[in-house]
Amino acid sequence: MPRKRRMEHEQARELILGTALKAFAHQGFHSTTMDEIAETSNLSKPFLYRYFKSKDDLYLAVIEDCSEQFLSMMYTPLHADLASEERTESSIHVLTDFVIQEPDRYTILFESDMLNTKAVDQRVGKLRDRLVDTLTEVLREESKFTEEAACRLCAEAIISAALTASKVISTAETPEEQKRLSDVLVRFTWGGIKHMDD
Repeated sequence: MPRKRRMEHEQARELILGTALKAFAHQGFHSTTMDEIAETSNLSKPFLYRYFKSKDDLYLAVIEDCSEQFLSMMYTPLHADLASEERTESSIHVLTDFVIQEPDRYTILFESDMLNTKAVDQRVGKLRDRLVDTLTEVLREESKFTEEAACRLCAEAIISAALTASKVISTAETPEEQKRLSDVLVRFTWGGIKHMDD
């Protein structure tokens, strides 16, 4: 495919994914139609179907796109060459920033009306597994608590608590209050990690 056509193809695909993301996050899967997505994207419905064969196919593509963005954001601080406490602080701030700045992506990944379907559940489960795997390795490397099952349990607990807390933080009325609550979450998380060796 010539470079110009490839760029046009990628731009059209990104436009459709962005439009679908907003519609699915705000209205849910069942209340969103392909007609609406095509109209909002200023594209014809046949053109839309050249990229995605069905609404289910489009929804799964949105899930994959959100997952990749979320993981790329989280991997950076988790793999950073930082002291343990700084890495924890950076990871928590990245997570809370994601929830605050990307509420539609957070909704699609963690509050979707499609999470009970097999295909979506598998993809979101894979996202969590990759994040848990990474955090488990970090905990094994940086604490005396080297038993994998124990580190995995702690990784699961940290991620679950941080996701729930970040959603609460996102509802704070001012950026200053969001920052203050985010710092509280950092201290809570780091306190738990620090005492794993006790």
